[in-house]
Amino acid sequence: MAQRHPCDVVISCFFTWFKINDAMINFLDWNKTLKFYNSVFDLFEFYESQLNLNIFNIKYENVVYDFENQINLLLNYLGLNYEDNLQKFHITAKQRRKISTPSYTQVINPLYTTSINKWKNYNNIIDPMPNLEKWVRKFNY
Repeated sequence: MAQRHPCDVVISCFFTWFKINDAMINFLDWNKTLKFYNSVFDLFEFYESQLNLNIFNIKYENVVYDFENQINLLLNYLGLNYEDNLQKFHITAKQRRKISTPSYTQVINPLYTTSINKWKNYNNIIDPMPNLEKWVRKFNY
């Protein structure tokens, strides 16, 4: 499971213009964005408690700052080998005719650090922390 600081996830989803569908419509309203995030992870937590899930957790921030080591840990878990061109994922993505993801513009760019802790730029206006504290603690942020 790819994890990212919950506050950064919510801020990013709220400020990103997604093509509207049943899920993305939640990101047009701040309170709905928070509620949607909480609902998704409440459901995940339920499944986690009820099912024998074999989950590998990887943090986005760790991948950004330590790509090769973090991806090696993931690949070892999956029984795969590291390849040097993995860090050039954005070049491969640009060469594809179509990528069906709401975050296409991010997939075609290299990793960057400016999105890490970006939520702190807005916490005096729309502070997500009170609504996401449970997940911040659970995911050790």
